[in-house]
Amino acid sequence: MKSDISLTHPSASSVLEATQHGMRDLLSGRIISPQKIYSRLGNSGIAISMLASRPDDGVSLVKTYFETSVDSAHKGRSFSSFQMFREDEHLPSSNFPDDWITTARSSATTCLFIRKIAQFRSGKVVIVGLGNLGCDLLNFLPLVCPDNIQIVGLARSSVSAERFERMAEDAGLTANCETVVGKTEAKPHLAEADIIIATAGHGGIGFIDQDDISPGTLLVYVGYGFSKTLFDQADRLYTTSQEQMNITCPEFQNDDGSVRIADQDLNVLLDETPIARVGPEEYVMAYNSGLAACDLTVAELGLRY
Repeated sequence: MKSDISLTHPSASSVLEATQHGMRDLLSGRIISPQKIYSRLGNSGIAISMLASRPDDGVSLVKTYFETSVDSAHKGRSFSSFQMFREDEHLPSSNFPDDWITTARSSATTCLFIRKIAQFRSGKVVIVGLGNLGCDLLNFLPLVCPDNIQIVGLARSSVSAERFERMAEDAGLTANCETVVGKTEAKPHLAEADIIIATAGHGGIGFIDQDDISPGTLLVYVGYGFSKTLFDQADRLYTTSQEQMNITCPEFQNDDGSVRIADQDLNVLLDETPIARVGPEEYVMAYNSGLAACDLTVAELGLRY
């Protein structure tokens, strides 16, 4: 078994292609991915297990994710692991403790939503939450945004703001980026943003609400930061998977446990034709729920590098 592999990270464009490949294989039936197993732990901890398998060549990938509870005294922590299995081997063929797979796949999927739905006016993108995913988006956004893009990172603390600034420098985006700490400082940027991406995590910065945004904004939900009202009142809702959205977004559930039905799911992301809006003032919510099929194809891409 290849144990504790630290993947060599491929280019953002190749991850985007691998993510689409996983989506196509899932829709065609070449990759089979049963429903996520999701469990609440304590007050706000969660555990998730996901499986993707490709029967024609006997390859499977299992992902487990654990997030600790968050309260006034403790900051939440999360951990992901991936194991790949091959039919001709009796043990896992690869074990990945590297959470790059999740952040890369999530960043790529976010960019597919942007490519399909965003309308650029101010050229401003706000990232709510500057953890691993918030920082990794810096490598992906230039693929689908104008050259004059302005990226504002909304940080929980000065420490995460400084990390984001270092990542922006590494990506050659220093002139295009700035950071603010706390929602109050971010309000003018939120009101101007063409796109707001929520990656705040449990116990994050605070919920973005309807009063904070302008008409026509694209809102991409990856992990916490939007209010239920914003979710419910969006003019359109798109998702990678209605089934997974029903399970993984308790903060958007109604009193009876139901979740709003999306206008369209995964098929919407697999060509480059922009989605026509009824009017430019519509605001659109895109719910980016992780797909194990894409984890499989992105992990294979990493192994080839």
